[in-house]
Amino acid sequence: MFFPDFFDKKHVFNQVKIRRMHQKLILEAFRKAMKEINRTEHFPAAQELVNHIEASTDKTYTARSLAGKYIKAKRAMSVRLKSFLVPPLCSYLGYANFEAFKKDHPTETNTASKLLLLWRKCWFKFTLYHIFLMVIAIGAYNYILRERWMVWEENHYVEVDFDSEELRNGRLKLFRQDRIDDFRRIETDCSTEFFNPDGSPKVFYGKNNKGEYEWFTDLAQHPETGKPLKSITPYMIKTHICPTNDD
Repeated sequence: MFFPDFFDKKHVFNQVKIRRMHQKLILEAFRKAMKEINRTEHFPAAQELVNHIEASTDKTYTARSLAGKYIKAKRAMSVRLKSFLVPPLCSYLGYANFEAFKKDHPTETNTASKLLLLWRKCWFKFTLYHIFLMVIAIGAYNYILRERWMVWEENHYVEVDFDSEELRNGRLKLFRQDRIDDFRRIETDCSTEFFNPDGSPKVFYGKNNKGEYEWFTDLAQHPETGKPLKSITPYMIKTHICPTNDD
């Protein structure tokens, strides 16, 4: 029987192995990071690893995203890391490259092989079933959550009717309930609570069109510039919010 390339057993099996190795890599990296910083919370460990990643590459990655990968891996869920994350995580664990890490962490193949054989027998029914579910889900989504819009006003988003002019000038955005409920521009001072008890940030920052720093309650894009906001750090607090007199 003919199968398209993406149903090829060898290709699918390789993808399964890569995800399992990425799962092991993230778990090992966090285990070492927690030991290095003498903390058990996953967010500070994620920040430790992000610092190493950014020092080893010319790319940035958020501690929140990396912590999310760790939580999935810890729950035995499938994990696929971006390619640029793999070499610095391997080097953090003392491996020259990913091949060296894989050699030191062999994977079990029996269960995966059985699942792949089952997939080859049932893929057509499985695909039709999920296409049917997707059609129903998309129809329900379009019915319940018909196109809604929002714009930024002063320090928060508000829901508005569609306006082609506002869409052209970039102010009109697709409605998101979490942005309406949780995203605000705030004023900060030395008494502001910048971090949650687990060490994760409560405040995020970015520059407006005038080049001025502004502070927000969630990790999103700046409502004026569209650039990603960044998590607050002790350096930013000390330098731009609550400077100390070291004289």
